[in-house]
Amino acid sequence: TLSSTEKEVYGNISEEGISAKKLAEKTEISLRRTYKYLRKLKGKKLVFTRRTPKAYCLTNKGAKLASLLHELQNLVEETWSSSEKIVNSDKS
Repeated sequence: TLSSTEKEVYGNISEEGISAKKLAEKTEISLRRTYKYLRKLKGKKLVFTRRTPKAYCLTNKGAKLASLLHELQNLVEETWSSSEKIVNSDKS
């Protein structure tokens, strides 16, 4: 059996999950009490904690470097194809 507050907290947890802070805002319960009710629901095996994987992204400097390297690769490919055309035409 669940208390009315436990039902409210449980009902506001989506399939994808939700952070405790957002859950507290959504249920209009303090963060401290939200953790209390989450602990109770966890004890009843109704919820679990999902660890989100770390995500990495490029900094501005890294993005500029990646862009420069991509442009350099395109230049090398163009030069390579041009030189192949010249070499092939000399062989004919």
